[in-house]
Amino acid sequence: MRTSSSIVTTESLSIGYAHQPALMENLNLEVQRGKLTALLGPNGIGKTTLLRTLSGIHAPMKGKVLFKNTDLAQYTRQQIAKEISLVLTDKPALWSTTVYELVSFGRYPYSSWIGQLSPLDHQKIEEAIQLTHIDFLRHHAVDTLSDGQLQKVMIARALAQDGDLLLLDEPTAHLDLGNKIEIFRLLRTLALKTQKAIVISTHELELAIEMTDCLWVLSCGADTLVGTPEELLLSGALSQRVSGKEYILNELSGKFEIAHPAGPELAIEGNPKAAQWLAHFLRKNGFTIVPKAAQTLHITDSPLQISLNNHVFDCFDDVIQALNKG
Repeated sequence: MRTSSSIVTTESLSIGYAHQPALMENLNLEVQRGKLTALLGPNGIGKTTLLRTLSGIHAPMKGKVLFKNTDLAQYTRQQIAKEISLVLTDKPALWSTTVYELVSFGRYPYSSWIGQLSPLDHQKIEEAIQLTHIDFLRHHAVDTLSDGQLQKVMIARALAQDGDLLLLDEPTAHLDLGNKIEIFRLLRTLALKTQKAIVISTHELELAIEMTDCLWVLSCGADTLVGTPEELLLSGALSQRVSGKEYILNELSGKFEIAHPAGPELAIEGNPKAAQWLAHFLRKNGFTIVPKAAQTLHITDSPLQISLNNHVFDCFDDVIQALNKG
C-alpha cells in the first residue's frame, strides 16, 4: 500500500540469486519518510540480500522496487548513489584515514572528477558530524575508534551522502548493550529530525519493539509480518511468530521470557517489586507461580523478609532449601 510519505515500495518482489531458489517471494513492502523500520529474521533468510536489492546493488529476481514512484532499475548508478545510502557490516579498509576524511567519502557522488569538495560538500559533512555527535572525533584515525564510535562514523558518512533512504545491515552487531541502545536512539532521532527513511536489519527484537516505528519480520515458508510493534504484539501475531519451545515473547511487556518447565505450585503475596523477583527466582529453581496455591509465601523488603509455614527467611537461597526439604 502506497502513501504520500512513501519513499520505497516493492511490488511482488522476489529476491535471491540466479539459478537458485528465491530467498523470499511476493514481498509487498513500504518505506516511509521519517520512520525507522526494523527488518528481522533468522540468519540466512535474506535480510542482507533484501537491503542490497532495495539499494539497487542487487537486481530483483521478480517484481519491482519503486523509488519515489519510479522503477529503481531506471535510475543510473550515480543517481542511486545520491539518493540511497547502504551501510554494510564490513569495516572500512582505510584505517589510517581520519574520521573527517571517512565521512567525506559520502560526498563522492557529488564531487568533481578529481574528487575536489565544494563548500556545500563541506557543509553536508559538517552537518552529518554534528547530527551524529562525533565532533570530538573528527581528527582521530579510524583505527583508534571503538566499535560504537566507528558505527556512528559510518552513519555520518551515510548522512553526508544526503539521500532520502538509509539502509543499514546489523548496525549494532558486536556492540555492548549501552552502545546498541545509543545507536537505536540515534537512528530514531535522525529519522524524525531529517525526515529520511531508515531501514535496519537486526536481531535485537526487544530494542526494535521499544524504539522503531515499523517491523518487517521475515520467516521461511510464511508471509512477512508488517506493522507497528504495538499492533503486532496486540494481535498476538508477533509472539506466535518469534516464540520458540524454550522461550516466549511476552505480549504485555514485549520482552522475551524463558519457558521454564512446570513444577510445584506456589503463590506469593506482599511487596510487588519483591514478589516479582522472588517469583523470578523460584521459576528458575523449578517452581510454578500461580495466584492461589496450597503454599503461599509472604514477602516484604527493607529489610527483606520471606515468611513460609511460620518460618521467616532473609535470603532467597534459604527459601529454596526449606522448600526442597518439604
